Amino acid sequence: MVLLGGIHPLLAVVLLVLYVMGNVFQARCCVGCPYRGGFCPPIFGVYLANIFSSWWYADQAFETRTFERSANIAMSFLGAALLFAFYWLYTLGWLYVLAVFLLMLLHTVLVLWLICPKCGYHDICPAGKFSCTLFTHSGSGDHEAGGG
Repeated sequence: MVLLGGIHPLLAVVLLVLYVMGNVFQARCCVGCPYRGGFCPPIFGVYLANIFSSWWYADQAFETRTFERSANIAMSFLGAALLFAFYWLYTLGWLYVLAVFLLMLLHTVLVLWLICPKCGYHDICPAGKFSCTLFTHSGSGDHEAGGG
C-alpha cells in the first residue's frame, strides 16, 4: 500500500477500496459462524469481515444461498485486489511477484491443512470442503446449514 501510495496516492486508494469491498461481502458469510466477533484465522487476511459481520448482521440467521452468493462476490473483489497488487509489484520487478506468490501459496496450504479442518464452517465453506477432501479429514463440523 505504501509503495502504491508513493507511485500515486490514488493507486493506494483503489487497492484499499477493493480490499474493503471484499470484506464487506465476506461479512455476510460470517453470519452464523461460531468465531464471529472473536478469533478468526481467514485465508488472505479478510479480518475486517468478522468485525463488519458482528456490527451489521448480528441478528440475522445463516442462509446457504446468501452465503454462496456473498462468498463469490467477495472472492471477486479480493481477486481483483490481488491482481491489482501483482500488477504493480511486477512494475517493481518480477521477483517481488514471485516472492509474494510463494508466500501466499505457503499461507494457503498451511491454512487449508491446519485451520480449515478444525473450523466450524468446514462443512459448508468451499475452502473447508476442499481442505477436508484434500487432506482426508472426515467432516463432522458443528455447523448445521440453516442454523448456525
